[in-house]
Amino acid sequence: MNFLLKWLITLTVCTIVLVAVQARAGDEWSKKDIQLEIACVVVNVLDGVTTERILDENNRAFEAGPARLLFGDRPSQAELAGVVVVSSVLHALVTHYMPKQYRQYWQWSWASVKLLAIGNNLHVGLGIQF
Repeated sequence: MNFLLKWLITLTVCTIVLVAVQARAGDEWSKKDIQLEIACVVVNVLDGVTTERILDENNRAFEAGPARLLFGDRPSQAELAGVVVVSSVLHALVTHYMPKQYRQYWQWSWASVKLLAIGNNLHVGLGIQF
């Protein structure tokens, strides 16, 4: 399956979850909360894209993140896509139940960790191409 298609599916699933969660939210989501959650999904997808490219282009490369615990050193494209989807959905759920005053700290922390992972992937010689 084409990774762009996987990315679109991930984005669609996460958007549906965000809308569904918003409908039952204890603390209302502000526009900024929603924008930050979308940013979290985007950086999560970019981390998945760069990780997949590293594994495809370099036979000596290996997964160094938490997915390694589940799928070993060289997860398949489907496994990486699954990690992106599941982690995005779980992040949205945790964000939903997070008290409003802490929500943005949680989102910024997640985005920062993902940006560090993307930076590391780019540091080892990758560019982002779709």
